[in-house]
Amino acid sequence: MGEIFAGKIMKIEGGRMWIVADAPPEELAAYRKYRDVLIECRDGRLRSLQQLRKAYVLLNAISAWSGYTPVEATKEMMKMAFRASVITLQEGLPSLASMDMTECRKFIDFLVRFCVENNVPLYKVGMYDLAEDIPAYIYQCLLHKRCAVCGRRADLHHVDHIGMGGNRHTTGHLGRRALPLCREHHTILHTMPEQEFMDQYHLVPIPIDHRIAKVYRLNERSEKDASDSHRENP
Repeated sequence: MGEIFAGKIMKIEGGRMWIVADAPPEELAAYRKYRDVLIECRDGRLRSLQQLRKAYVLLNAISAWSGYTPVEATKEMMKMAFRASVITLQEGLPSLASMDMTECRKFIDFLVRFCVENNVPLYKVGMYDLAEDIPAYIYQCLLHKRCAVCGRRADLHHVDHIGMGGNRHTTGHLGRRALPLCREHHTILHTMPEQEFMDQYHLVPIPIDHRIAKVYRLNERSEKDASDSHRENP
């Protein structure tokens, strides 16, 4: 890895940036044949109070789930795990007090993913209200069979329906949109317009991919498509 130098963006125009940055000694730059640089643009906006509240709701939930580890200790452990999971030029651990809006968004989604993967319970608030990246949150819920509304064990709800006379065991599922819902919320969905339900809980259906199909043991292609492919490639 090369050396890191701080700089300032002076101008952005026509898809190009003009940057003034600190520089190494000319002799060292010539010796090391510096040519290419990697630029990381930092968000100049301070994280919002709403983001700060979201982060602490998640950190308190993780603290309670782990055996009531002091929340400050939980925060430091999660910040270390977060920093190890992202590619960044920044040194040291991030601080929630001075974290920028983009990094805080990523930190919150990291905490949400941790909670989904480890079935960390939340009380009085839905995970869908905490996630910054809703599609990424729902995708993780699909992979771990967690209801996107309440976090309980979920089944697959097809938003793109199979249709009358269709057979889920022989139909191809790749690309069909779906949501992970527990039995209770699956039942509630069928008592109201589907879009109204999704709007109420800020849900976005996710297209089924290979990973999701494997989790739910779904056919990726219909038997007809598979048969046609076999005839074309004997």
